Amino acid sequence: MERCFKHQDRQVLVGEAQFCSLLIAAFGPDNGILQIDVPWAREGAGFTFLFEYFAMTMVREMPVNRVPQIINVDDNKLWRMMHYYTDAARQKEDYSGVKQIGVDETSKAKGHDYVSLFVDLGKKRTIFVAEGKGSETMAAFTEDFKEHHDNPHDIIDVSIDMSPAFIKGVEENLPNAAITFDKYHISI
Repeated sequence: MERCFKHQDRQVLVGEAQFCSLLIAAFGPDNGILQIDVPWAREGAGFTFLFEYFAMTMVREMPVNRVPQIINVDDNKLWRMMHYYTDAARQKEDYSGVKQIGVDETSKAKGHDYVSLFVDLGKKRTIFVAEGKGSETMAAFTEDFKEHHDNPHDIIDVSIDMSPAFIKGVEENLPNAAITFDKYHISI
């Protein structure tokens, strides 16, 4: 049985290469065929680790919608790859020590489709993104915060604009936090 994986030669940024190899297979307990995982690719990805590293480096440095055109990959496959690595990285995050956060909303596109960004002001990094701009985004943040090894009661300062929804969300979910109104978003 042969399987091919999309591979990017580091020396050549134009074009593509495929890495094909014979796979070791064995009969499984249900008389089905079991394939042995290969060390150069993530299971089911169809790309070598080197190609995925190259793709994720490009995503970090340029607009995501341009990357599939350059590396000749379906954008759905690229988004699945990004979600896999983002989820894996987020599972390792530890928010213990976060004491001050900044929260702001932004429009995803023209219209009224918003996301809210939660920033650790101490380390100047985004730690959570939620759909919407209501008080429920603060509740979603606190649940995520708990999953990443910290207690929402440890947050002592929140910088937000004067949105009534954010004010309500802070009061309901971060009882020990003082609110700093930052209508110009200077601290974020």
